[in-house]
Amino acid sequence: MFKQHPHTPAHLLLDNTPYFITGAIHHRNSLLVNSEIKKLLLN
Repeated sequence: MFKQHPHTPAHLLLDNTPYFITGAIHHRNSLLVNSEIKKLLLN
């Protein structure tokens, strides 16, 4: 799947491929501070 948005670089997303998630997304909000959220992502 090829995703392209006007304000970000194009991303090629492939099935069965590992990706890493960053902890700061919109307005540099820390989204992975809460340990419960981290557990949800890992499970």
